[in-house]
Amino acid sequence: MAETESVEAARQRGAAALHGYCMEFTKRLNAEMTRAELKLVPSEFDPKVYREDGPNLIQMSLRGRIVQVQYEAPAKTISTEYFRHPYILQGQITGFNQTLLEQDLVEEEMLFYARDGKSNGAYRWHYFEPRTYQTGLVNERYLTDLFGRLA
Repeated sequence: MAETESVEAARQRGAAALHGYCMEFTKRLNAEMTRAELKLVPSEFDPKVYREDGPNLIQMSLRGRIVQVQYEAPAKTISTEYFRHPYILQGQITGFNQTLLEQDLVEEEMLFYARDGKSNGAYRWHYFEPRTYQTGLVNERYLTDLFGRLA
């Protein structure tokens, strides 16, 4: 019971952290632009809206470029089914624009809120690109690169 409560609290922190990356990226990009505005939905993280028993969604959009982040709890409390490090949240990040949609090409990578051996067992958001097996941490740089590929 105590482990389940601890995992639920860690999932809440993970959801807030992921939204925080998106919010900081949105603020930074909007501060640099003069004609357009990157929209973030939801604009603020509300812990009451976080769903433990279903998917959660974050969307960023700018001039026809859309990045959607969907994440949820895995079936097991802690899983290693799809990622090498134990994770407590999983999902995907999808990026597209009209040109990519017309060509049936959509950027999609898997996301995991997983323990990282380098950070003393703390949970951090990781992305995994299944076609290339590339992996790394989700942060503002990652989001910048993803949006750049949609240009």
